[in-house]
Amino acid sequence: MTIRGYLVTLITVCSVTAIASAVAAEGKSKKYVNFVLSVVVLLVLIAPLTKWDALPFDLPLPDSTTAEATGDAVFRVTETALKQEIAASFSLDPDTVTVTVRGHVGDTAAVEAVTVVLRGDAVRHVGEIRAYLAREIRGNCEVTVYVGESA
Repeated sequence: MTIRGYLVTLITVCSVTAIASAVAAEGKSKKYVNFVLSVVVLLVLIAPLTKWDALPFDLPLPDSTTAEATGDAVFRVTETALKQEIAASFSLDPDTVTVTVRGHVGDTAAVEAVTVVLRGDAVRHVGEIRAYLAREIRGNCEVTVYVGESA
C-alpha cells in the first residue's frame, strides 16, 4: 500500500465512521455501530505496522468514492445495526427481520425512511416493534413496519 493509498483509505474510513455515527439511532444500535467502526478504524491505523497487505480496505478506489457511495455504505451499516438491535431486543432470529434504510446524501447523509419487514415468529411483535422504533427514531423520518416477504 502506498502512503497516498493509506491516507485515502484512512480518510474514507473516518468519513464513513463519522456519517454512520451521526445517522445511527440512539441506544444499543448506536453503540454497536460505533464499536464496529472503531475496530475498522483501528485496523486501518495499524495496517502499515503489521504489513497486512490483504486488508479489504486496500482496494483501488473507483469513482464511487463520491458522497453518494459513502452515504449508501452508511445506510447499509445502519440497516445491519438496526436489524441486530431489533432481533436482540425482542429475542428474535435475525433472519425473520429485514430492515431497509432510504435517504439522501448532500453535505451529510440523511435518513428519510426506515422500512422493517417481519416474518415468522417476529410477526407477533409488530406492535411492540412499532412502538420501539417510534421511541428510538422519534419522528426524524418515516417508519413503516409490516408483515410480509420483502420490502
